[in-house]
Amino acid sequence: MNVQAKRALGFGVAHFLVLTVCLLTAFTLGMERFDKGDVNESTAEYVAGSLTNILMAPGKYIWTPWASKNLHNAFEWLLVIANSALWGVTLAYVYGRLKRTT
Repeated sequence: MNVQAKRALGFGVAHFLVLTVCLLTAFTLGMERFDKGDVNESTAEYVAGSLTNILMAPGKYIWTPWASKNLHNAFEWLLVIANSALWGVTLAYVYGRLKRTT
């Protein structure tokens, strides 16, 4: 495995981990707010939710309501993994270009 592929894999795994942490944080804080009956979103919940939306792009635009009803959940996880792989390849490419210019 060459350096660029290792870099892409590392960025992809890091993306998946950060996405998972943000998603779980936003969900947990939202459920706490729901249990208390509070309508105001905390700053931490807002930031975690916003980061989740950013990190889920572009994959979240592919997964439609039709797909949620008609496709197995395994396809959704494959989409999340492919999304993280896309982010990993893109970040590795950008990192390599920036490293060459400096």
